[in-house]
This record gives sequence, structure tokens and C-alpha cells, in this order.
Amino acid sequence: MSTITAVTYPVTDVTSSSAHIWTGVYVPDASRFYYCYEVWNVDTNSCVKDYCALASNGWTEAELDSVITAGISANTNYRYRAYGRISEGSIYAYGEWVYFYTGTPVVTTKAATSITNTSATINGEIITGDDVNTERGLYWKKGLTGDETKVVDADTGGGTFSTDLTDLEQNTTYYFRAYGDFTTNGTIYGDWLNFTTLFIIHSGGDCSVGVCVNGIADQILSNSMVCCGEVSDDGGDLVTEVGFEYGESEEAMWAVRQIGDDLGTGEFKLPIGVLKPETLYHIRFFATNATGTTYGEWKTATTIAAASYGVYEEETIPTICFYVSEDSGHTWSMKFGPYTANQTNIEITKILVRGSGRKQIKFTTDTKTGISASVLCKLDIKTR
Repeated sequence: MSTITAVTYPVTDVTSSSAHIWTGVYVPDASRFYYCYEVWNVDTNSCVKDYCALASNGWTEAELDSVITAGISANTNYRYRAYGRISEGSIYAYGEWVYFYTGTPVVTTKAATSITNTSATINGEIITGDDVNTERGLYWKKGLTGDETKVVDADTGGGTFSTDLTDLEQNTTYYFRAYGDFTTNGTIYGDWLNFTTLFIIHSGGDCSVGVCVNGIADQILSNSMVCCGEVSDDGGDLVTEVGFEYGESEEAMWAVRQIGDDLGTGEFKLPIGVLKPETLYHIRFFATNATGTTYGEWKTATTIAAASYGVYEEETIPTICFYVSEDSGHTWSMKFGPYTANQTNIEITKILVRGSGRKQIKFTTDTKTGISASVLCKLDIKTR
């Protein structure tokens, strides 16, 4: 089967009424083929030129080096691409779209990305239009009145470009703008934009190593837990609020917070309650100063099962629990059930307890109780 490849090359010599384009179509096995290109007005989404020619017998490639004028007008966005087709059948190939603009070059400052407490990436874009770009890059400075630093990009021409900034000061606002030097239009600048570096907080943190499970939660019960976070640096402003957002997904449903005039830095612990048993919760720490709020990473913790009073299930097999009562210093017990298929001759060991209410007892032997050693059994303690 014949193969065919189409390649669109960069546009050159753009003016307000013309552009120099170059396309190529390649067929290694010398099948007869058509070599073509199409030009579209991007602003009106209409085709202004669609040209095709049939290659001569034996050709394996055909290139078009053309200056197009038909349908080209000033201050308009265009795109063009090469395409080809084997003359017998419907095997097509298309090159990539190449864009150009028939007007004064456009330089745009793009929003900063990858912002951390000490680094950021600043971005720019150039549409060359009817001029030739000879240099491009970005200026940046600390604050509105800082000294400007110029960073020259390694490439020239149209397209996007960026610069990575490092060793920045945390919780600090920086300003930046793109620029481009052109043969006819001189230097053109984009608008000034700004970004603010983060100040450091940790979701979790040491909080006395070994205390916070998963670096975020401690004392995890069926309906509550204690959350742990750390502010390592206040960023030069007073920390006025800290807290935890949490929910059953990485989307804050609820929050607990601590507010004050100056909470300072260090470790913070706050309880959260009204949770569901055996449920995975997503939690993140946050801290606020005059600049704004910074968030830590989402972490997870799972609540334990709710207490089951009167019966303990070990490996899904019900075991015996009981009431224990205390009267005038005499302790006695009675079976609380039935919870097993056969309860004949089951003996319950006396257990000394004080006070009433729901309690939890750990058994140390299974000789008389029939309950495995070290099992935690939930009890209702009733005083008579």
C-alpha cells in the first residue's frame, strides 16, 4: 500500500496583504499523487485558498514555495497547512496547521504558573505579524519599585516562551512583563502582571513525632478525631486564623478554625466531630494572614467502627457479653444474650467494676468465658 506524508513549513515574509508559505508532500514508492495546501481566515472561519496539483509520473516528492495574496488582508489571523492524496483511491495525509497574523506584532504577558514560596514560572507569547522578531524575553522585579531584571529567551520568532524564577522571597509580590524586538516596529511590551509567592505551612507536620497518624490526625474515634498542622513561617504578617477543611472527598464540606490577633507559628491541633463511623475523610490544614490564605496538601484519615454494646463479634462469630452489677460491695454477673447457638454450661468470670455506664473490658483468658484472650468486649454496667 502506498504511503504519503504532508509537511507544513513555517510562514515567512508576512505583510498586510501577503505571506510566503512553503509546503511539501512525499510519496516514497512514486505513486501518482496530488500535492496541495489550504489557507483559512481564522477570524471568519472561511477558506480563502485551496490549491492542488497532480505530480508528474515518477515523482516521489513535491514542494510548493508560494507567495499568497488572494484573500489576504491587514490585521487578520490566518492558518494554512499542506495536504496530499494518492491519485487512485482515498489515501490522504495532512500537515500541521501553521498560524500567522497580517498586522503589527502582538506581545502578550501570560499569567505566572507553578508558584511556590520561593519560585515561579513567568510566561509570554508573541504573534509576529508583518514583522520579524529578533529577540524576545521577559522583565521581572520585586514589588512595584524594585529593580528590573531582563531575561532573554534562547529562541526568536512567534509562539510562547517562559522563564523559571528561583530563590524568591516568600509571601512577596513580584511583577513581570513580556517583550519582543522587531525589525520594523522596534521593541513591543506586554502588560505588567504580578504574582505573590506562598508562605510555608505544612498539612500535618511533626506535631511531636509519632502523635499524628498520617501526619494529620490523632485520637481517631468513630465520630471524632484531633487534627494536626504546622505553620513554619508567618510570611512577615501576623497569622490570624488557622484551621482544617474536611469532607468525604477533596472538596471542603466543613471546617473548624481558630481565630486570634496573632496566633504565631508552630503546631496547631483542633478536634473535629460529628463524623460517621468507618468513613474515609480528606483533611487539609490552612492558615491566614493579611496577604491571604494558604492551604496544605490533602491528607486522609479513617474513623473506626462504632462501639457495639452487649455483643462483640470476632471474625463475624457472636460471643457472650453480660451485665455486671455492684451492690454493697458484692459483685455478681449475669449472662446477656442469647447470642450463640448453644449456651449450655457457659460460665462467666466475675469482674470487679465500679460505677455504671457503658464500659470496655479486655479478657485475659478464655478458660471460663469462652471469649478469646485480649478481646475487647463492650459492656453495659448497671448498678443495683
